[in-house]
Amino acid sequence: LDVERLIELFLEQVQPAINVDGIAFETAESTVCKQGRLGPHHAQYQLNVSDVDIGSIRFHRRRPFREQELEKLEYLLSVLVCPLRNGLMYQSAVAAAYRDPLTGLGSRRALEATMERDIGLALRHQYPVSILVIDIDHFKKFNDGFGHTAGDKALRATARAIQKELRLTDPAFRYGGEEFVVILNKTNSKDALGLADRIRQRVAKNVLDVAGKNVEVTVSIGIATVEPNDSTVSLFERADGALYQAKNRGRNCCIVAIPALPKVS
Repeated sequence: LDVERLIELFLEQVQPAINVDGIAFETAESTVCKQGRLGPHHAQYQLNVSDVDIGSIRFHRRRPFREQELEKLEYLLSVLVCPLRNGLMYQSAVAAAYRDPLTGLGSRRALEATMERDIGLALRHQYPVSILVIDIDHFKKFNDGFGHTAGDKALRATARAIQKELRLTDPAFRYGGEEFVVILNKTNSKDALGLADRIRQRVAKNVLDVAGKNVEVTVSIGIATVEPNDSTVSLFERADGALYQAKNRGRNCCIVAIPALPKVS
């Protein structure tokens, strides 16, 4: 069901029958994959299954294709289209599982996978990674007072405010409910605190129009920077603990977690 592997295998099967240097497969959204060398001459086909357009495929080589070779390619393509459609459907389902449908941020599942990778790399290569755990203040009261539609509006507005302060390399996720998490690669605690406070200020400037009323939304933020003895669990727990300290201090503020204590051997 991996689209790139399907195209690679298809090229391997085509080449003994027809001299093809490379294949490029594209969907309406983006180029999915390229295999082999893309020469100056190509034959292109639009692929359809049950009148559904699944993309286009190009066969490349250094010299033009003959009519007999094109007939063979068209026959071989009839074997590819159904597995390719299934692969694209699977790819779409996986992408949806990693995306929160309401805010467009990464899902909790995506967060867990990304944290494992980024924290592992940071510990291996000894560079800082910080995380922000962000919670909308008094969100239950907001939902109870204005309704879930207004609550969804607040969640989307907060997600947009978070993203506007981030670099392209800083992934953001909706952890669940009214809680968000941001991973800041190569960012120490001082810089993470500065960014967190900019997010806090940007969110506070958002005034939502809810049933004709101007309603302010604020967030509290907990910050933790990875330590040599950290795991993904301990790093998140320290950031989450700092978040609760921020809430206990009156909310609408940012707190940096105390560094993890070294393990006693």
